[in-house]
Amino acid sequence: MKLNVTDADVQQEACWALRNLSHDNSENRTRIGKMGGIEAVLSAMKRHENHADVQEYACRGFINLSINDSENMSRIGQVGGIEAVVSAMKRHENHAGVQEYACRALNNLSANNPENRTRIAQAGGIEAVLSAMKRHENHADVQEYACRGFINLSINDENESRIGQVGGIEAVVSAMKRHENHADVQESACRALNNLSANDANKSRIAQAGGIGAFVSAMKRHENHAGVQEYACRALCILSANDANKSRIGQAGGIEAVVSAMKRHENHAGVQERACLVFYFISVNAECKRRAIDAGAIAAIEVARRNHPNNDKVQLEAADALDRLRS
Repeated sequence: MKLNVTDADVQQEACWALRNLSHDNSENRTRIGKMGGIEAVLSAMKRHENHADVQEYACRGFINLSINDSENMSRIGQVGGIEAVVSAMKRHENHAGVQEYACRALNNLSANNPENRTRIAQAGGIEAVLSAMKRHENHADVQEYACRGFINLSINDENESRIGQVGGIEAVVSAMKRHENHADVQESACRALNNLSANDANKSRIAQAGGIGAFVSAMKRHENHAGVQEYACRALCILSANDANKSRIGQAGGIEAVVSAMKRHENHAGVQERACLVFYFISVNAECKRRAIDAGAIAAIEVARRNHPNNDKVQLEAADALDRLRS
């Protein structure tokens, strides 16, 4: 790469080779990082900024180099890799491959790295991810990895607010509606909205964008997918703390969907814990409480207690939910 910096084909193939060498090989990741491979990939991106394939393969390289390698992850951020990835997204906005793998790279780089989350936002990464979602709305993989990017980015409070302010919530809900049969889009979207709903303003945005109905639809359509069920329950749990949302969840069929999730995934502690917490919050509303009882929530919660005797969280949330439903 260093001897052929002007040859785009060499740079593209070299990025691909580094991507392959670092796949499922932690020792090679370390070697590549120590030998200047990260800087070589970055140099290729800067020198061949108009070459879409170089940009895509460089992003692919960063994806593998940053997996479970905190040093490489930090190094990519420190030397300007994040700015290069965001620049690629802006320059090649119509290229789905660049957009998908750039979103995947930003997702990896922002995992367990607060500094990189801040860098991504400062570089315009939130807006770039949102633009990718809007421009490639029919591309399921772009949507999935954009949602995944929002999951990690929204761990930062400022980013969480920013994503809501620029229209990220509406884009995620739109992805759920457009790709309703794609389980990975649904799970990633539920996870993103779950994280984003920690912000009060975002709770309102999610409800106004039709997020509650989207969660219920995902639960019904992907009833055997534990990830979809757990993260939809998590999101409904947070949203149900809002009085207006309690009624919306009941009217949308959310109560019945949560009971169904408990019955179908009775051995999944995450589903059971969050479902119990939904019933704890929602049963303050008399109509929702009646719906929950009629749907069989009490029996489902009792089964959860029996099936998870050593899980303190399930036991606690189940006991609290039963107290409210029986009061």
